Amino acid sequence: MKKKKNSHIKFYTDGSYNPKKNQYGWSFVTVIDGKQGYYKYGPGSNPNYLCKGPR
Repeated sequence: MKKKKNSHIKFYTDGSYNPKKNQYGWSFVTVIDGKQGYYKYGPGSNPNYLCKGPR
């Protein structure tokens, strides 16, 4: 999807964490001029991104 001059771009993100599995999930989507653009999602367990302490 090409970006036009004066386009309106929105980004939506979400994430979650499951302490029992020590795993997180993440997602994002772009909306350009009211139409869905690029999106991506997935799980992870990289120790650098895990919760470390109370939330």
